Amino acid sequence: MICEIQQMFKKDWENYIRFDLNSNNPYVYDCYFPESNEMPFETLSVWMENIKAFPIYFCVQVTEGFLEVFDEKVTQHQIRKCFTQRFEGDCNVVILEVQNSKEFSGIFPLLQVISGMDDIVLWSTKKNCFFIGDTMKGKGWFSDIPGLVNLEDGITVYSLPHAGTILRIFSEDINFSTFEKVCSLLPLNIRPIQDNE
Repeated sequence: MICEIQQMFKKDWENYIRFDLNSNNPYVYDCYFPESNEMPFETLSVWMENIKAFPIYFCVQVTEGFLEVFDEKVTQHQIRKCFTQRFEGDCNVVILEVQNSKEFSGIFPLLQVISGMDDIVLWSTKKNCFFIGDTMKGKGWFSDIPGLVNLEDGITVYSLPHAGTILRIFSEDINFSTFEKVCSLLPLNIRPIQDNE
């Protein structure tokens, strides 16, 4: 499976993220899987296992219409909720703790659907680094959650922007400092290609 990887510079992403990022100078990459119609969650699950990312903390924006299905999936896979908050305008923010690749593979297909609706889906490795405020930023369908991501040394956060078609990585981990180092972390079935656009 091909993965096109592009290193991003601050000017390319800082005005387009829908959450606040507290970080000095993160390593940022966009990963695109051109041979797959959707984000290959089984491959991502193996990737997270290989880099010893668990526990993983998902921060998810869930509209009221999806909340029941979302809660059923969380219960079915025995995933722990760390935080839930309801906001005006049909929006909920939930933080989940995912302990292993089985739980990751169980919840990720639903998260893909949520990100496909341009709702926010983020996850961090090893530590819950999400802080949620009390008031939504902006009004309407694409309101931004009042979220702060505190990206400390050694922490990596993944997001699914562009309706879930891209995997974006924000990292303060030295293992993500170069394209070559990122490639060394990928599962064996992924063939990385550097995208220099």
